[in-house]
Amino acid sequence: MSKYVLDDRENSELERLAFQHEVWADETRRLFNKANLKGAERILEPGCGPGYCIREFANEGIKEIWGVDSSELFINHLKKWVKNQQIENRIKPLCSDLLQVQLPENYFDACYCRWLLMFVPDVEKAVQKVYASLAPGGVFAIMEYGPFLNISISPPSKTFDKIYEGVFQLISNWGGNPDIGLQLPEILEKTGFKNVQASSISKSANPGSQLWKWIEMTGSNHKNLVENGIIDLEDLQAYENLMNTRSKNRDSVFTAPTVQHITAYK
Repeated sequence: MSKYVLDDRENSELERLAFQHEVWADETRRLFNKANLKGAERILEPGCGPGYCIREFANEGIKEIWGVDSSELFINHLKKWVKNQQIENRIKPLCSDLLQVQLPENYFDACYCRWLLMFVPDVEKAVQKVYASLAPGGVFAIMEYGPFLNISISPPSKTFDKIYEGVFQLISNWGGNPDIGLQLPEILEKTGFKNVQASSISKSANPGSQLWKWIEMTGSNHKNLVENGIIDLEDLQAYENLMNTRSKNRDSVFTAPTVQHITAYK
């Protein structure tokens, strides 16, 4: 896609994405370790956003890191951090779309992406592009949802379900697929990747937890559903009232969409 999917709210997204990185830090680092990303010399991260994972790669001393994102604001945010750290010789931020960016062939030791391919309209082309850019033996490490609609709240609520069915529809309307994590192993193997492995992560928490705060912050994006005619304002208000009520009930449980950890090798 040519723009960040919430391009009209990018400034507020800087804060949400930073918090999201914290919430999913353990799961992200688990994938880093599984794929031995710390042992790579050259890493590509398409959909890098403001660069929160790139900061971790840089702190590990990785020699060369390319960050690609379609949001100019996010790339400028990353460039500012890189300049402040005086590591311009190691980090290459590129404002581009994965489907459009020019990448060297047989070059990177690793490619990592998180919640990017669910928004890409031609995932097979994107995977082919990553495959071509990896050196022989290079690893592709991925975090994606699937099944997305495992997202839930307990006690169950049709109001909650309607909102996230709407999110699924909106992403699909953009040309994406929130369940792409379930299809990626087959796509990777078809492209030529070997030793494709996938494991699923289910994560639940009560009000007051980081995970609960994450879904509350994510709720600020649901105005998009009204603007795109998927729900009406009353539906959104009902959801906001529901979450306000449930946040005061310590027995409430939020379950995030199932996340797939996927690794594959060229």
